[in-house]
Amino acid sequence: MSNESSNVNMTIRNKFLAFVLVPTIMSAGAGVLYLVYSFGDIHGQSVLGLIATPFLYCVVYQPIFDKDECMNVYGTDGDLRLKERLMKYKGTLMKYCMVTAITAFFAINMH
Repeated sequence: MSNESSNVNMTIRNKFLAFVLVPTIMSAGAGVLYLVYSFGDIHGQSVLGLIATPFLYCVVYQPIFDKDECMNVYGTDGDLRLKERLMKYKGTLMKYCMVTAITAFFAINMH
């Protein structure tokens, strides 16, 4: 199954969830971690990393390299409620949490 055909099977709602809402939530979570550990002192390159990394992960990496997992979460089981999806795909949720934590860690190190 090619990447193009897997994205065609996704609804508009699931595409919005996968490529806009989830990366925004990840960026916000990493931003909160960054602000707490940097004591509110914000630097531009860190903010750029906080915004770019989750979007690159969700829009580029996951659909290309984990396309089967991405299609299962957002395409095949796209009609499930979000809570049911999160319970079914705990590994994917853990990957999102790890990317968020790693993004915050690197932003703090760039600080």
